Amino acid sequence: MLRGCRRLLLAVHLHRQFRKASSESSHAARMDLSHYEGVKKVLQDPHVQRLGQIFRERNKEIRLVGGVVRDLLMGLDFHDVDLATDATVEEIQAALVEAEIRTVPTGLKHGTVLAVIDHVPFEITTLRTDENDSAPDRTFLLDAKCRDFTVNAMSIDFDHCLHDYFGGWADLAHRRVRFVADAHARIREDPQRILRYFRFHGRIASPGEHEPETLAAITDLAPRMAGVAGERIWTEFAKILAAPTAASLVATMVACGVLQHIQLAHVTARHLHELERVRGRSSHAVTLLVTLIDDHDQLKQLDAVWRLANAEKQHAVFLMKHREEKFANVDEQRRVAEDFLADRVPPETVLEYAAYQGWAPELVQSLAEWPIPVFPVTGRDLHALGKPGRVFGAVLQDLKADWMASRFTISKEELMERAAVLWAVKQDEIDKATAARQAARKS
Repeated sequence: MLRGCRRLLLAVHLHRQFRKASSESSHAARMDLSHYEGVKKVLQDPHVQRLGQIFRERNKEIRLVGGVVRDLLMGLDFHDVDLATDATVEEIQAALVEAEIRTVPTGLKHGTVLAVIDHVPFEITTLRTDENDSAPDRTFLLDAKCRDFTVNAMSIDFDHCLHDYFGGWADLAHRRVRFVADAHARIREDPQRILRYFRFHGRIASPGEHEPETLAAITDLAPRMAGVAGERIWTEFAKILAAPTAASLVATMVACGVLQHIQLAHVTARHLHELERVRGRSSHAVTLLVTLIDDHDQLKQLDAVWRLANAEKQHAVFLMKHREEKFANVDEQRRVAEDFLADRVPPETVLEYAAYQGWAPELVQSLAEWPIPVFPVTGRDLHALGKPGRVFGAVLQDLKADWMASRFTISKEELMERAAVLWAVKQDEIDKATAARQAARKS
């Protein structure tokens, strides 16, 4: 709640500062942020200071850009510090090597060099330019024009000055997401920006409030989503689902015709209702994705394009298999969840299953704290009995079922005694079945 109040006060302050700056300048709005504790903390960080000094000594300008600027102004925590400079990528590499800073060339084709100082990564990117210009200028204004949204097109220099070329901080104050300049042009440059729009809307904007011209551009260019790599679609869509307003965002995506181009054309109002219900209890992207999938065929078709991780697929399959199960009371719920946990279903999956089912938060918390028992009999224990291996798996499965039925109280000694008996029974069943098959062949 305190963070929410702080963000509200910050938004009001940003709006007032924007109006003042706009009245004083007809060009890019600037604002002194030296009184912002978050900005001072970042710019006074020794590693950031070192990077700034390296480039300033070479008469190159360097600024904080992108997400760190946006999140600082919103009073949010941030994970990475990204910087941009008018140095070329070759000059960036040379400067860092000369300063004996380790570099990782992971994004060179995008003009980005990863600098690592004391195991802390910093992305340093050369300013974006007009690809059609044979002798491009490198300016922060042109770089800002090439970015997706106004809230991501701001920068902060090492004098604590915010540079805002397209009204980004006013958009933050009004809680809205706008494309830089022409929405159609920005989407044509990269159709994935359609999904990024909804992701950032979920983080920044007021629920359900969209600029009509933005939605018109998204509707016009939604078919271009078919050309976006499936892995990139899932990366963005997972973050959309995790937003508190996920159901509203997905509903807008349906209205704009986006889902039919990302393997989710079947989504209806029923799915959206289920998404809203489960989102009230979970922010797990795969759990929420399951609310939009009817059966395993749909999951298989989606995975063929999105390429979910194996753990994600297993999580989804488990939830889809058990989501229709109903229980008479809390004791039954606890019992089945404990059985899942004892049977080595990942705890995260079991807790998400409980959330999907809508179980009481107290029960979910209790399950999260429950010490998971370990089945005391191993395959090596059974091998030590010296019995033939044809019934090995069946014996182990029956022993585990007995152990779980006892609520995990049967000792290892008791289980091993049962194993010898089970082995004889199972072997006799196999012998009889074999004899019956042989008799059937002779007849």
